[in-house]
Amino acid sequence: MKPNYFFVMGIASLGFGLLVPAATPQAGHYSRNEFGVARTVSSNGQIDMTGPFFQSLGTNSRSCDTCHRENQGWSISPDDVRERFDHTKGLDPIFRLVDGSNSPNATVNTVQDRRRAYSMLLTKGLIRVERPIPAGAEFSLVTVNDPYHFASAAGLSLFRRPLPTTNLRFISTVMWDGREVNPATPMTIANTLAQNQAILAASLAHQSLDATNGHAQGNVPL
Repeated sequence: MKPNYFFVMGIASLGFGLLVPAATPQAGHYSRNEFGVARTVSSNGQIDMTGPFFQSLGTNSRSCDTCHRENQGWSISPDDVRERFDHTKGLDPIFRLVDGSNSPNATVNTVQDRRRAYSMLLTKGLIRVERPIPAGAEFSLVTVNDPYHFASAAGLSLFRRPLPTTNLRFISTVMWDGREVNPATPMTIANTLAQNQAILAASLAHQSLDATNGHAQGNVPL
């Protein structure tokens, strides 16, 4: 029998309630996973499961919730992704060529095609992000060995697990590489708390727009 672990987390929905002083946490929201029950506590009380975070705001049926699952610590896990693949034959919204596949050129006509195309997502819970080599980088791209004939210096295929959308009031940067924070206005210990909160709010707002336009392939500004 698997142990019944009990997770307690905080979450901010799309919006910036996380930046106001925390009220006394309410009972929280509960969801089941393979280990038992996960509990999320919000300083705003109960989580609005109909809010923008859970809505499809793009064109490919995805929402933030597609890759930030309540019962998976507000991220994803390979076990959960494989279960969704088996349940939908690889047609769940998380399985999209834009970033869920090993390459946007992958073939996804059959279930077996999709199993191969989404192998990084299925085995490691990783989403593909295309990023060019930045100017001034201390390395260069010498050669490429890509069976999909896609990756290049203009768009390296980088794979990473979606960051948990929880406890965001405590972060000092946004995204794995901090690219959503304006380098002209970083969050620093020299700033006042109000200044850092304003920078964080602006950075998260920009990140939510980029996520909708990119991962959800949105074509209407939020």
